[in-house]
Amino acid sequence: MHNHIYDTRIPKLDFGTLSERSDGPIYTIAKSTQNASSNRSSLSTVSWGSDYSNETARINPVNEPHRRRYEDHSTSTVEAPPYTGNHIGAAEESKNAHADKRTSEKVPTTTTHPTELGLHLTVKHSMSFTARLSVFNPSDLSACTHAPFRPEFSWKNSISSWSLRSYVGMAFLDDSTWMLNEKHRTGPSMSPIPFLPRAVHHCAYGRRNGYPYIPEVDIFPGATLFVRFQEATNAPEQLRHFLNHTKGVLRIRICTVDSEKRQRAIEAELRRQQIPRDMWIRVIAKLQVAHFPIEPELHLKLAKLQATWRNALRRRTRPVEAYANLYKHYRLEFNKNLCHPSGFIKGTVSTIDTDVASRAVLEQGLHWFQLPRLYPDDLEVVWRAHQATGGYTGPVHFSDYLHLVFGELPEPRRQLISEVFLKMDPHQFGYVKLTDLTRFYQEPRWASKEFGSRVVFSKNEFLNALGQLMSSDEYVDFSEFQAFYEGFSIALAGCPLDSLTDSDDMETYAAIFGPYGMAHKEETDSFERLVRGSWGV
Repeated sequence: MHNHIYDTRIPKLDFGTLSERSDGPIYTIAKSTQNASSNRSSLSTVSWGSDYSNETARINPVNEPHRRRYEDHSTSTVEAPPYTGNHIGAAEESKNAHADKRTSEKVPTTTTHPTELGLHLTVKHSMSFTARLSVFNPSDLSACTHAPFRPEFSWKNSISSWSLRSYVGMAFLDDSTWMLNEKHRTGPSMSPIPFLPRAVHHCAYGRRNGYPYIPEVDIFPGATLFVRFQEATNAPEQLRHFLNHTKGVLRIRICTVDSEKRQRAIEAELRRQQIPRDMWIRVIAKLQVAHFPIEPELHLKLAKLQATWRNALRRRTRPVEAYANLYKHYRLEFNKNLCHPSGFIKGTVSTIDTDVASRAVLEQGLHWFQLPRLYPDDLEVVWRAHQATGGYTGPVHFSDYLHLVFGELPEPRRQLISEVFLKMDPHQFGYVKLTDLTRFYQEPRWASKEFGSRVVFSKNEFLNALGQLMSSDEYVDFSEFQAFYEGFSIALAGCPLDSLTDSDDMETYAAIFGPYGMAHKEETDSFERLVRGSWGV
């Protein structure tokens, strides 16, 4: 018998006030232990369901014996940012009052054991998705980061092992529960290993901290879910080290989703709530904005800065090596300024506020790198974006900061880099010997005339550039390998982010990012051709 106090609150949405001047939708948490009402004549507050909700309303997980006496039968609401007319829902920056309102009463971030869920909830009403973990090496933020990152025993995994693992999830749309399994290879086949149990999982960070995730709304390609890992104390050593830094919060990045089922679920709920079809785009946009971790207006400012800084990096004589040099600079500066995991050396950065202290080092690094437009307001945009999307407090890892400054490696490109690395690291240790890289890498000489020597590397040039990133003379960590290709991706361009200009408005932003994350071309691009040609994958 489990001793947890489970939470039965099922997310609901109010579409009953969608007038022209409406600030809605209203995000509500139904705190009743009873199943959602099947009366669909009311548009005040109804269950958010899917295409089968014409027959049944969303159902609460069956856990009453453990928690009935703990229920509060009131309802809390949080207003979404106002709609401004375009199809992405360009929200005004949230006022402090909104932020306080969102976080004043946190919903307990408890989970539900799968065995206690009703047997009537079947796979028929489900939505599959794939995901990965977004992690970094916390040792980079503590003293003695010059020590080798790899474990003492070669059979142990580094933290990057968790970046390489693939996860498959299943969301059950009846009750907003979802689960996550790790894809584990056993011989020639893949078998799932439970990682997150089936439960109503709650957001554990950001402006929606404490509120439950609605799978049809919150799970889309490019989304990051912040979930508190209940088994953090029992996690493997490397992952536990990371979770200690994030206070037990996992950062789950969604890679792919069954988009057809997701779209059907959303549209069916709009029909069930009798929303006129000509309002669907507006309603979906407002709903999406309400669930974004960062306001679209702030995101547009950040994206424009990223486009400017990416262009500046591309104009360097050797842009990939320049990016690697900035990465190395941050590693050395953090090592020099950190005296212990909870503070910086007094005199170099004289403060005990470690996140502010790390911010000073990171911003000084950008000035050292001589990027343009390093105005205080622009740097504040980057910092606000980290506070909204970082998933943790305390010292900021420089890889996270570089992703905010230059933009992240697009997911299809990152998956290709993972495929390349796993060719040399089939056991997912998270690191490989440098000699293994030299055996597999081949200069794509056919590409020299088309792309030039700035992005086409001979074997020696590749090893020299990668050496700038390595913390070990013998081993290459996946995070370092990925950092090389982040610089390579920026130098090669081709990312939708590169098309943004200062004059672009929210409509351009919406066309690039859309309601489901950044759009990507599906045809084979130059990045893929070069990478596959270099590694034979």
